[in-house]
Amino acid sequence: MKKALATILALVMALGLTTAAWADEAKAAKVGTTEYATLAEAIEAAQAGDTIVLLKDVDASSVVTVRKKVVLDMNGKKLYNTTGIWNEGMGAWSLISVREPGDLTITGNGTFAAKENDCYAVDVQDGGKVTIQNGTFIGNIHAVYVLTGTAIINGGTYTVQQKFSEAKPYDFVLNCYDANHTNGTATITVNGGEFPQIDPSNCKAEGEGTNFVAAGVAVATVVDGDNTSYAVGSAVIAAAANNGKSVTVTKTGPVTGVDAGKSIAVADGVTGVTVNGVTVTGDSYTVPQPPRYYYNSTTTTTDTKTTDTKGSPKTFD
Repeated sequence: MKKALATILALVMALGLTTAAWADEAKAAKVGTTEYATLAEAIEAAQAGDTIVLLKDVDASSVVTVRKKVVLDMNGKKLYNTTGIWNEGMGAWSLISVREPGDLTITGNGTFAAKENDCYAVDVQDGGKVTIQNGTFIGNIHAVYVLTGTAIINGGTYTVQQKFSEAKPYDFVLNCYDANHTNGTATITVNGGEFPQIDPSNCKAEGEGTNFVAAGVAVATVVDGDNTSYAVGSAVIAAAANNGKSVTVTKTGPVTGVDAGKSIAVADGVTGVTVNGVTVTGDSYTVPQPPRYYYNSTTTTTDTKTTDTKGSPKTFD
C-alpha cells in the first residue's frame, strides 16, 4: 500500500511540474494560427503583409529588429526590458528597430516600456518605416528616434523617463538625426496622439520651433488639474473636452465629435478652427444642445410645428 501511495504521489508531483513547465513555456507571439516561442522567431517566420500577434508580455534581452513589411498587433500586451539593451556602436538603441526594407505598423494598444536610463522605445534606421496607430511608448531621452527613414504617428501616448538635460528635459521625446532631417532623409509626421511632456508642433528637436504635426491637423493644450499635456488630432482633442478637461486649440484644424454643452477655447492669434463644422469666431465655442420637440397630448396632429411655441401640435426649442 505504501509503495502504491508513493507511486501516486510521484505521478502527481510530475504532473504538477509538467504543468508548470508548460505555463513557463507559453508562446510569445503568433502568425496566423502558428505560435512561436519568441517575438523574434515570429517576425522571422512572417511573410510580407502578415500580422504578428503578441500573446504575452515580453521581456526583451536584445533589440527586436524588423526588416519586412508586417503588422505588429500588441494585443494589449507589453514589450519591455529589465536588462540593458543599449549598445550605441552596434546600433542597439531601442526595444524595436525598423530597418530597410522594413515597413512596420504597430497597433493593438500595447505598451513599449524601456528600462529606465537604458534605451528608446522605437527607432528607424537605414531607410525603414514605422506607422504607429496606438499604444503607450516610454523611452529614455527619445520615445521615437529616426536616424534615416520615416515615422508616422497616428495615435498613442509618448513620454520619456531619462531627461536629455535639466535645461532641456523633454525636448527630444520625438527626434530625428539633425543632418538627415535637414536633407529630408529622416522624417516624423504626427497625425494624432497624446504628449504629456512636449508640444510636437512646437518643440526644439530639430531646432527652435520644430513642427512634426501634419498640416491641417489641430493641436491643443489640455489642462487637467495641475497637469498640462498636448493633444494632437480631432479625436484626442474631442475626447479631452468630453471628459471635462480644459482644452485650448493652439494649432488650427477641424475638431469633430465634441459633445453638446462642452467647450473648446482658441489661443490668441489662432484662426480657422472649426468645432463640429462650425467656425469659431471668438476665443471659445460651446457646442449647443440639440433641438427638443414637444407634443401636445390633446391633439392627434403631429405633422406640423410652430417655432418657439411649446404645446402646439409639434414644436421645438
